[in-house]
Parts: sequence; structure tokens; C-alpha cells
Amino acid sequence: MFRLVRIPMRLVWPVLAILTMVFFTASARAQEEKKVEKNSGALRLNLRLVPAAPAVKAQESAAASETDKNAGKPETAEEVQKAVVAAQKKMAEAKALFNEAQAKMEEAQAKMEQARRDLLEASKKSGAAGPVGRSGIRRAPLVMLRAGTATTSNRAVEDVRKAYEEKKRAEQERLHNDPKWQPSHEPGAVIKFSDNPKSPVVNSFCLNGEGNLLVCCGGVRYAYDAAGRQSGRPPKEIGDPAEVRVVSPAGNQLGVWKLQSEPQAICVGDGGTVFVGGAGKLIKLDKNGKVLATADAPNAIELPPPAEPEKNVESEAAKKAREEKIAEMQKQANELREAYLKIAQEARKDLKPGDEESMKAYRAKLQEPKYQEMQQKYLAASRELSAARLTPEMKAYQARQAWLRKMTITSIAVSGNDLFLACPMTKATGYAVWRTDLDFGNPKRIVEGLAGCCSQMDVKAKDGEIWIAHNSRHKVDHFDREGKKLSSFGKTDRINPDGFGGCCEPKNLRFGAEGELFACESGPPTCVKRFSTDGEFKGVVAIAPWTSGCVRVTTEVSADGSKFFVLHSDENSIQVFTKKKAEAAEKQAETAEQSAKN
Repeated sequence: MFRLVRIPMRLVWPVLAILTMVFFTASARAQEEKKVEKNSGALRLNLRLVPAAPAVKAQESAAASETDKNAGKPETAEEVQKAVVAAQKKMAEAKALFNEAQAKMEEAQAKMEQARRDLLEASKKSGAAGPVGRSGIRRAPLVMLRAGTATTSNRAVEDVRKAYEEKKRAEQERLHNDPKWQPSHEPGAVIKFSDNPKSPVVNSFCLNGEGNLLVCCGGVRYAYDAAGRQSGRPPKEIGDPAEVRVVSPAGNQLGVWKLQSEPQAICVGDGGTVFVGGAGKLIKLDKNGKVLATADAPNAIELPPPAEPEKNVESEAAKKAREEKIAEMQKQANELREAYLKIAQEARKDLKPGDEESMKAYRAKLQEPKYQEMQQKYLAASRELSAARLTPEMKAYQARQAWLRKMTITSIAVSGNDLFLACPMTKATGYAVWRTDLDFGNPKRIVEGLAGCCSQMDVKAKDGEIWIAHNSRHKVDHFDREGKKLSSFGKTDRINPDGFGGCCEPKNLRFGAEGELFACESGPPTCVKRFSTDGEFKGVVAIAPWTSGCVRVTTEVSADGSKFFVLHSDENSIQVFTKKKAEAAEKQAETAEQSAKN
């Protein structure tokens, strides 16, 4: 919902005038497009009467004869030529009108952008704040502007969105009807942790020896004030409590373990001992949640936190000088932007609607030196402006955020006396896997240079060996405890279930009671698949009832294999999947077998 703000009267009439102009300009543009289409039809009709080459003439003879009969008598070549010239003249006039209407539309949009900036300034002065967006940044309330007619670009974006949604629906329907994609489990209950789907944040979870879920919740989120990034001030912290919630498979909360650092990854070892990692910390707890040991994670030891900034109070004179400099730089950046838009408009004058060749020529023209030089000047001015706006507090905030990203622990696993954890590499891009003992001693980096996406890199351990969901490579890699690669399987495939679809899959792994390996993909579709440890595909286990993309996802399986649990990160909830009834499962197996024979 938007909040109403007090708008200065000096802005009301200009905005209303702009909206009126946009409406009539759009109407004029629509009329001219109809005129162009009509004239195009006339031109195509007349061109049919031009003497054609023998091969073409033979194909169109019947149509030409019918036209001559309806006309009463055939037109002469001179009359045909006059008609063609007249149609071409009308096309040129329509094109000129179209370009004029387009220029007026762009001019109106520029004025609307200026009015938006004026409204933003007015809202800042009045102290009003707009609604919080997904990024946590408050947007200026544009009640009057949003009430106006939608622009062509908005309609185009909406058309693209609808086409994408339709494509996803069609893909879901295809999977539903494909026997190879029929899952063994179906959606059941949903475990929610609050009425607010955005809080608390669910990072990951696992099952303990009693079959209950240990859910990592909480962490720090950020939100800007009404002035947003332009103020140069860092956003405010909005922290959810750092805790592990003990939840039954039915969704009943059985307990809460309070922690001192954000829990991002969790696993359970022998005797029910729990290991938690996150934000550069490792925590060891007993099965009842009592903290037994804490330590810095190996990546935190390797990369200490950035130094705290000196707290220098900026004088009023220095603040005023800085603001004046920023205003001047903003003016220069705006001038460069307007200059570039002007020459880009000149390049667009020969652009014809729906004409691919003219579009190619337009794009090629934008690559010419004068256009590129102007664009680079504007981009350089924008970067300098962004740098000038950075206050010491904002620089310190950015440095700490970069460090915290390196401190993420994306996964943790235990096997025997070894603890394995995956985290970003501290002095390079990519991810690494470390091994420590169960008291967090003797850290050793055993695998490095892994390519991961969506801040995800999952590792699971079994019998002293590890399997890694190498998501950006669409692979599952198998290593020994020293980091020697033993095997790998996986391929990119968006159609067949034995491959991994999406941009970076699989995101998460889990071992079953019988030693099989379950791979979870965030999708689309979000799903769980069963493989042997050497990569043989065993079937689809679950397909989520939602459409998602490149996001966090975690899966778990009950000891008897009757239930699977999948994280729905958009809702911070856990979807439970239950095994289908025997009759349905048998029918599904028969269908799949028949399909394989065919």
C-alpha cells in the first residue's frame, strides 16, 4: 500500500499537465500506428498489381484475374505506378507523424521523471516515507504519477511477464503429464514459523536422531530510511533472533535454542551431538541444545574483520562543501545523460516498428565511437558521483558486508571424527571445503575453486568421504577426506529428469537410510531426485507446488523414507511431502515401465 504525502501545490498542475499530455500523445501514437497499418495494407494491395517475374506471375495469376474482374477493367502500368508512389508518400507521412509522436512521448516521460524527482524531494522535506520494497529500500510515494495511464514500456514489461508466467505454467503442465517426471511423494502439510512470511528467515534445517527438525532461524536484515541510498548513510539493522527451533514433523514447536551468532548450516553427529556454523563461527551443542564449545571458523581465522572506522564528526562547513560538490556532479551527470539520449534519439530516427533490419542498423549505430564515447562519459560521471556520495559510515558498512559474505558457512557435515564445512574462499572467488576435528581443531582446506551460485555450496559426508553439490557445473563431485577427487556425475538437462535443470543445480544433497543420494533443485521446477552414489538415476521423489528460481533450498528425508521436507525460501516455510498410496505407486510404476518400453 502507498502512503499519502503532502504534495506542494506548485507541483500539482505540472504533473496533471504531464499526465494529460501523455494520454493524448499515446492516443495520437495509437491512431498513427493504425494509419500506418492501413497504408501498409493499401501498399501491399497495389504492389500485387505490379508486373511480376514469370515464376511469381504464374503463382498469382488467379488472384490477379479475380482482382481485374472485380475492378471492371485492368489498370494500366502508369496508374499502378502512381498508386505505388502515392502509397509510399503516405507511408512517409505516417512515419514522420509516428516519429514526432514518439519524440513527444519521450519528452513527456522525461518531464515525468523530473516531476518524480521533485516529488521525492518534497516527500523528504515533509518527512514522509514510502513503502519498503523487497530490497529494504523505501521508495518515494508517487500516488499521483501511478494514477496515470500506463506507458508503452510498462505494457511491454507486463506482456513479457505474462509470457514468462504462461511458459512456466506450460512447463508445469508438461511435467505433470510426463510419466518420467511422476514423483513418488506428493505435497502434504506446510510447516510455518509465523504469520509473517518474511520473518523469521529460515536458513536451513536437518533431522535429529528422534526424527524432529532442527531449524536454523534468524539473522540480520537491513532497511534504508526515506532518503534511501542518496543520503550516504548506511541502512539500519533489523535483526531476527539467532536460534535453532526444534520442530516435530507435524509442525509443533518443541523447543528453542538461543545462539550468539547467526545459524546458517547445521548437522547432527553420533550420539545426537549438533554442529552449527554461520557468520564465521562454529558451535557444538549436545542433543538438548546445551552449548559445549564455540570457535572461529577457519575462514574467519584466515580473514579477520575490517577495522572499525574512525568516528570523525564532519563540520557543518565540510558537510555543506561536500553537498555542493555532489549537487554539481549530479548536474553534470544529468547533462551528459540528456546529451546521450539526444544523440540516441537521432540514431533512432530511421528505426521502423517491427523491422528487424532497421533494428540491427540502430544497434550497430549505437556502437559507433561518438555514441560509445558519450555513453562512457556518462557512466564515468555516474561512478564518480556514487563514490562522492559515500560517507565514511557507508564505506565501513560496505567493507563489513563484503567481509560477512566471506564469513558465510553454506553447509556443514560430519562423518566419524571429521567435520566438513563449505564456505566462500577468502582471497579468491569461488568456494572451498575445510576439514576440522570435532572440537574444531586442525583445520585444513581440502577442496578449493568450486563454482557456486546463489550463495550456495552444499557438502555431505558418509563413511569418511564427501559429496559436493557443484551447482554451477551441474555436477555432484565425490572426494575422499583429503580432497582427492574420486568421481563425478551429472549433466545439464531441462527436459529429462536424469539431468539437472535451472541455472545452477543441484543446490542441496541428502543421504537416505539405504545409502542412496537425494539431490534437491531450486528449479524451476523445485524438485527432489533420487540417485545412487555413482550417479544412476532412480526417479523423481517430489515436485514442489510452487514455481521458483535461483534461491536457497534444503531437503531432508525421514528415516523410513515416507516423508521428505523441502524449504520454500520465498515463504520461509517447510513443505512436507508424503509417500503416495500403494495403489497409486503401483500404477505409476506400471506406467513408467510401459513408457520405457515404448
